[in-house]
Formats: sequence, C-alpha cells, structure tokens
Amino acid sequence: MKLFIAALLLSFPAFSQDVMVRTPYGNYRAAWHKVEGGHVAIIIPGSGMVDRNGNSGNVTGNSLLYLADSLNLHGISTLNTDKLNATPEQFTSDSILTFDAFVDLASRWVDVAVDSGYNHITIIGHSQGALTALLLGNRPEVDKVISLCGAGNRIHDILYTQLTAQIPEQYHEGIASNFDSIRLGYAPKPAHFIMRSMVSEPNVSFIRSWDSYDPCEAIAALNGPVLIISGETDIQVAQSEAERLNECDPSAELVTIEGMGHMLKRAPSSRALATSYYGRADLPLHPELAGVIAQFILD
Repeated sequence: MKLFIAALLLSFPAFSQDVMVRTPYGNYRAAWHKVEGGHVAIIIPGSGMVDRNGNSGNVTGNSLLYLADSLNLHGISTLNTDKLNATPEQFTSDSILTFDAFVDLASRWVDVAVDSGYNHITIIGHSQGALTALLLGNRPEVDKVISLCGAGNRIHDILYTQLTAQIPEQYHEGIASNFDSIRLGYAPKPAHFIMRSMVSEPNVSFIRSWDSYDPCEAIAALNGPVLIISGETDIQVAQSEAERLNECDPSAELVTIEGMGHMLKRAPSSRALATSYYGRADLPLHPELAGVIAQFILD
C-alpha cells in the first residue's frame, strides 16, 4: 500500500496556489490544488462560517482539505473555496447574507475554472453547499454534480425535525407556526429560547431566502450526471434526505458510505459521541470516500 501511494504521488504532483475573485460582497479567496489532467472539482463548503478547508471557528477538522489531497492522488485538480461568511470582516452588511449571494459567489468560482482552461468541471457541494451545487449544475460548463451529505427537503423541514428532537413537545406546534410566519415574510416571536435565537434578524431573512429553494426541484431540473453521497453515521443530515433526493431524480447514483459521519470521516452514530469528532484534524478522511468520488468524475 505504501508503494502504491508513493507511485500516485509521483504520477500526480500537486501544485497549490491561492486565487481571488472581486465581488460586490468583498474579495474572496480559494485554493487551487492542481495536478496534471483536465478534470477539476470545485468544492463548496457546508453551513456555518466555513472556510475552504472545511473549518469554522474552533472546529478545525480539515475535512475538505483532506478531500482535495485525496482527489489529487486520483489525478483530479480541486478548487477549494471559502464561503461568503467564512470571514465576517469581508462584508459590510448582513443584508447580503442571502442564499442567492452564496450561489452567486460559487458561480464565480465556476468562471475561474473555465478561465483556467478546464473542460471537465464537477461541483461538489457539502451539506448546505450541496444545494448550491445543484442550483449551478445546469451551467453549460459544468459536467457533473455531487451532493455530499446534502438535504433533500427544504430547510424549514430540516430545521423543524432538528428542533423538535431537542425541544419539549408542547412547543412543537408553535415551531411549525413560526416557520409558516417566516415563509410569509414575518419575523415570529417564538416561545422557546432555542427557536428565538435561531430566528433573530438577520437569521430570519437568510432562512427565508434559503427556504425559497427546494433541493428536490433543483435536482430534478438537472440534465447531467449526479452523484448523491450520504454517511451512514451522519448526525446532521439523515440518510432519508439522500433517499429523498434520489426519489426526485431516479437517474442519479446514490451511495451510502458505511461508518461515515457528517465531517467525512469515520464517526460513531451516537450524537453525544459524534460531535466530539467534528474538530479532529488527526482523523483521516473516510477511506472509501475519495475513491467513490473519483470513479464518478473520471468515468
């Protein structure tokens, strides 16, 4: 195995370089990890203030950096991108934090790949970034799309499921009403403190913009190949979400990776234990993930 990995490293030496785009929201950076060959994967991070490496605040597991390194070994270049809100000093107003702005920034990274001469472009969206990837999938320059631990339902359904698992039953009806209010353009005043912290401004505006997109509709509208990957022990996005996506696009390939958690590494299924694995930079990428992705991209 050591000899095989060494041979791959010699065959596909990686070249790293930062690249920047200027946007109405500020200047944003990504990291090229280039190898010989015509295939590139643009990696879009998940929810939260997540940077190109998959890190946010004190959670430094380097999951997306490890994914880039692993794909480089398979002869696939990567462009690892920072999210719009990865560095809060970049923008001057919270009003730009809409899902449309996330999609617009990601679209600019597609432009960078095209301008760099790539003819075979795959977009990999992790978690929240999976919806962004689906929405960009019909750009003519994009060959393939990968939903990696992405949802199949609108965000209000996901949040309702997550909240009702944490909040006493007497508040559940109120939570449903709160999300109805958000969709109608109102800022609700929830009874439970967890819901109150979630729907404070500008969060409520962002949730409303995010909820305007249905992953089911987005994947059904795609014309090219799609790969849906879920982790068996993902505590954030259930396998049923991947199955929902596959129902919406039966032509998509669905793969569930045994023992893989939300951060793309081996993780236990227990929520209490799994959260401690999020910032574990010492843990490698799940050994099956890069191979599954590479086979899809290169076929």
